[in-house]
Amino acid sequence: MSKFCLTPPSQRFELPQPDAFTTKASQLVGEGRNLVALGAPGSGKTTLAVSLVAQAVAQGRQAVLLSPTRVRADQLRTYLVQAQTQLASRQGQAASQSPQTQPSPAQTGPTADSGVPADKSGPAQTGPAASAQTYTQDAAGAAPAASVQVDTPRVFTPAAFALRILSQWFSQRLQPLPAPVLLMGADEDAALEQLIGQVSWSQPAEVTQTRGFRAQIRNLFSRCGELGVDYQLLEQLGQAAQVQLWCEAAPLLKLWDSQSDISAANRAMALKLDTARLQDRALYALEHWYQADVTAPPQLPDLVVVDDYQDCTAATARLLHALAALNLGEAEGQGWSAGQMPSAGLGGASGAQGPGSRSSANGSGDATGAGEPGGVGVTSPGDVEHKDGRSTQIVVLGNPDEAVETFRGGDPLMLASAARDFDAVALTLPQVHRGSRQIAALIELAVQQVQVAGCISQRRPNYQHLVQNSQSVCFKVAPDDTVQVGAVAAHMRSLHLEQGLAWGQMAVIVRQSSSVELIRQELRRGGVPLAPDTPALLLRSEPAAKALLDCARAALEQLLGVPVVQEEAARALLLSPLVGFSAIELRRLRRILGESPDHLSIRVLSDSELFDQLEAAPTLAAKAKVAQAINEALAKERSEGLEALVWGAWQASGKAQYWRQLALDLEADSLLRQRADHDLDVVISLFKRLEVWSERNPSAPGQQFLDELEAQQVASDSVAALGARPQGVSVLTVAACAGRQWEFVAVLGIDDGVWPNLRLRDSLTQTGLLTDIVSQRIADTVNLSSLTASLDPQALAQARAQICSDEMRLLVAAMSRANSQLWLGAVNGGEQGPSSFFNYLSRQSGIPVEPIQPGGAYTLRGLVATLRRQLMLDLKHNDGAGAPQIAALLAALAQRGVPGADPRSWLGIAGASQFLTELPAQLESQDRLGTQVATHAVVALKQLQAQRVNQARQRGARLSPSDVENIETCPLRWYLQRHGGSPASSSAQQIGALIHWLAQQGQEHGLSREQLLDLFYRERSSLQLPGGWYGRQENQRVEKMVENLALYLANSPANMQVEVECPVRAQVELEVDGAPLKIKISGRADRLEHTSQGIDVIDFKTGASVDSAGAQTNAQLATYRVALQARGENVHGGALIMLGKENKKAQVDALTYPGSRELAPSDYLETGQGWDTDLISAAARDSLGPSYQARTGEHCRHCAYQDFCPALSDRNYL
Repeated sequence: MSKFCLTPPSQRFELPQPDAFTTKASQLVGEGRNLVALGAPGSGKTTLAVSLVAQAVAQGRQAVLLSPTRVRADQLRTYLVQAQTQLASRQGQAASQSPQTQPSPAQTGPTADSGVPADKSGPAQTGPAASAQTYTQDAAGAAPAASVQVDTPRVFTPAAFALRILSQWFSQRLQPLPAPVLLMGADEDAALEQLIGQVSWSQPAEVTQTRGFRAQIRNLFSRCGELGVDYQLLEQLGQAAQVQLWCEAAPLLKLWDSQSDISAANRAMALKLDTARLQDRALYALEHWYQADVTAPPQLPDLVVVDDYQDCTAATARLLHALAALNLGEAEGQGWSAGQMPSAGLGGASGAQGPGSRSSANGSGDATGAGEPGGVGVTSPGDVEHKDGRSTQIVVLGNPDEAVETFRGGDPLMLASAARDFDAVALTLPQVHRGSRQIAALIELAVQQVQVAGCISQRRPNYQHLVQNSQSVCFKVAPDDTVQVGAVAAHMRSLHLEQGLAWGQMAVIVRQSSSVELIRQELRRGGVPLAPDTPALLLRSEPAAKALLDCARAALEQLLGVPVVQEEAARALLLSPLVGFSAIELRRLRRILGESPDHLSIRVLSDSELFDQLEAAPTLAAKAKVAQAINEALAKERSEGLEALVWGAWQASGKAQYWRQLALDLEADSLLRQRADHDLDVVISLFKRLEVWSERNPSAPGQQFLDELEAQQVASDSVAALGARPQGVSVLTVAACAGRQWEFVAVLGIDDGVWPNLRLRDSLTQTGLLTDIVSQRIADTVNLSSLTASLDPQALAQARAQICSDEMRLLVAAMSRANSQLWLGAVNGGEQGPSSFFNYLSRQSGIPVEPIQPGGAYTLRGLVATLRRQLMLDLKHNDGAGAPQIAALLAALAQRGVPGADPRSWLGIAGASQFLTELPAQLESQDRLGTQVATHAVVALKQLQAQRVNQARQRGARLSPSDVENIETCPLRWYLQRHGGSPASSSAQQIGALIHWLAQQGQEHGLSREQLLDLFYRERSSLQLPGGWYGRQENQRVEKMVENLALYLANSPANMQVEVECPVRAQVELEVDGAPLKIKISGRADRLEHTSQGIDVIDFKTGASVDSAGAQTNAQLATYRVALQARGENVHGGALIMLGKENKKAQVDALTYPGSRELAPSDYLETGQGWDTDLISAAARDSLGPSYQARTGEHCRHCAYQDFCPALSDRNYL
């Protein structure tokens, strides 16, 4: 690696100067008031949340910022650190300008949130700040104006926050318990797989044993946990709503919930909890804190700020309400209580209610008063006075119109009642700060289609101060996804190269996660660097991780790392990414060593003397040394445990340094760099996963970890810390883009059936219906007090309307990520078309929809391809008039090392022209170079054409009868099919193969109609016909073909000699371009019937019908006739038997074309003598190349290559 670059921070947070609104919000928070802040997209909600927490920390308060997802929490953590630093810098500047100014009362308490009083006359910090400093920082006594260094995180997800409460409740007891651990999705799936068979289901085992069924059950149980629905209520709701599966799942839910109960049997084990139940368990812990002999009070912050509250669940609302209602700072002898739970979004679900008791640490019932040094009471620091005796102040911010987590239990309706639930002041952020007027206006149009979630003040923001840019929004339609992403890639490169926009300021947002990787691949091909992606990983499917796991398993099973290794395990190691042998290299190694295939791998791992034979093959020798080093490491570390075993293999492989250098090498191939970068991330994730597992299972054998990964079927998120990467374009789903912004955003896939996706989620378990019932989103559906069902016919329509609103919320969230330019894309071609969302927004906004025209890629490779194509076209059609200028550009690119620009590297031309191989590297001028390139290209092209013909004349052409027919139809399609471009076998091809096999069996064994049909019924499963109406129609159609075949065979004379599947080979010499050419014809005739008049060539057809005239000049029959006559056979004629034709009268003549079985004589057409030989010679000439003509016709409608056929007007690109 000869170059390196410094990577700037990928996320930058700018703490804004206070304005009237933020000053008012800060004042309310400073007064101890709970606050609910609503705002339109881009109005500054996240900025306000971060600012409030930073200010509270600077004042010495214990503040926590909650975010619904881990990704957003990680981002906010970075923002918070930057905000604290900026705030401290501002305070330091203010202090230096006013040295005589006394600090405010809010700043005289703790010193920079250290928990140590700066002045003994001020209030002292006690409780959590004096004990564990869970939410504090250690600033070494620095004043608030000093630089802030964050030692402990202040940003959590609600689940992580609840886990911290539970961890204290478990660990700080007289008899401590292991801290609980969070179940990952893969762990949940594995646990559910073990339990699901213990319950009786009405569904068959083929359904209940699938991963899809488990996924729906997991989702159902997650919603139950978030909504506070236990197994009894689930069964009651199932009976009331007549959903049988809810009743069947209730016993399983009981088993599922019982896993998290503490018992004598599992007391010493760490309880595993899913995220849906963590918050309710934390709430239970707060209610029963001292009943469990906990020796310290709960370490709770006095300020909790929640960003994106619309994506939080009902469980979060219950926990926040309990925190707001708890009274932990009162005088001794007084307890605390949990008040009524929030009303919105809970729908009467059972939650934590009722009073709880509190005792001191020693059980005496008294608590040390607030402010007393050494006491354990939790007080409000500084001079902040909490109203109503609350010790935790709540601030929530959000917008119900841009929710992205509704499919995971997020409830935007909770914002409507948040002010009432938390007795809070409601504010609305007045202005939009992101985007242009056009983007803001488009978002306003979209929001109008979202059902009102109880509050609308956020829908009327002021955005008139934003920039006016008529080009900031565009609607684009493309004929297919590839063209669409290619156009986006070209536009991104234009923005980067022509306008200097950084790659990190561009993003592509899609509705479906399945589209992300496809778009990433197309952008890579378009020369667009991508932002690092850390997707969920299925480690056993990742080559790098699988190689390490296989090594460890083989070592534990004593297949590797032993004196005599096992051949299969040794070969797997050699072919793994850790060593890197290819199959070809192993074959070469075997030839050099003279070893048998069955012992080669064993010798490579165990024979230290083989390197003497590999002196001439240093690459093979180096890989063999790595293999032996890994084997030795496995032998050394086997007894040290699984972690040491995997680490030893990894170290011995040397891939850490190699992949690191490759990932950082700016001159290396981009795909190789990204592969190395990804493999390093995978290995880091594996070691992190292994570390966590070892901590949780200290005495478990390593084989258990390997078995768990092998059985894992659900990918898991990686929690390993990853290093900074160069900036790149982000490709992500709507849920992943929440809370972020870019200058240019392309929202793709707004297609019919994709966005919106109105399919009812979890149709088997009807989880959405459960959420709607409990949260009362469908009015008058179920009365929970009496549990009587009154489902009306409008319930389904209401459910779909709710889904449509949720889908529009997703689109609002996606569009609002754009700051300067917004690209909305859809596909309009084939069976795809723009969705109602796309049409509504384009029509109502008045912005025209622009079709995307396919064109060359906006890359160096695309430029080279365009110039090369134009050069060849100019030489062919314009006598090379513009060739020198085009060739001069190619020469300039070649001099700069652009791949593909140098004509000497062009496939086929370099070997045809000695001039190109002798082209001097240095010429006097670029013009001269360009002229010579053009001249040499002309000569080379002509030489190549002549050379191809001469070479073909020497070796002769090879054609089959079907080749002649296909070349006559379209030479280009024949060439693509002949050279590996054939699509996968279609159902029509499978049907044709089966019918031809039945024809052979029927003739050879004399099968009757009934016997042929029985044979067909036994073999038709091989057709793999689809189910439903279409499958039944196809089955009936093929059955009629079999009946027609049986009819034809039954009407053939019994004494007639017949050859089936008969090889036909012959060589003819025909005139091609004025010179003789030897043509070898080789084919296999379906049926040759020997009659008194001669041979009839019979070809069974299962496809489209032809008329009698077309059959008389059929290319295949004519080619067979020429070949048979060349062998000296007496050919009478031939016929096409149209087995797929309707034959109501059951007559053989109705299937035979031509009916006379006589082909057109050689002098039948106007071309004169030998029309059939002319047809073969023309096909032979077209098969030689080097160019292949694309011929249009009816066949183009079903051609697999129409997307890049140059003959089609709307696909005029290669």
